[in-house]
Amino acid sequence: MILPGKHLSGARSLIGVGGEILELLGQPREVSDLWDGFRTARAARQQSDPVSFDWFVTALTFLYTVGAVHMAGGMIRPGGGEP
Repeated sequence: MILPGKHLSGARSLIGVGGEILELLGQPREVSDLWDGFRTARAARQQSDPVSFDWFVTALTFLYTVGAVHMAGGMIRPGGGEP
């Protein structure tokens, strides 16, 4: 689930989806805007593995858990937040 494996491609693993999310966080974004950007980026790459909103949110939660993103003022931001 977290890492790709025999039955889960890298494009569907939480690490893979999380990496795509981090690529889109050049600036703080709302979750809905981030989701729209994620779907647009995957469509542009003609990514064949579908990712549901639930899986997207699970990947976002994973990123938050490991300190790769934080939320402030309703916006998702890269990094672990303010010290």
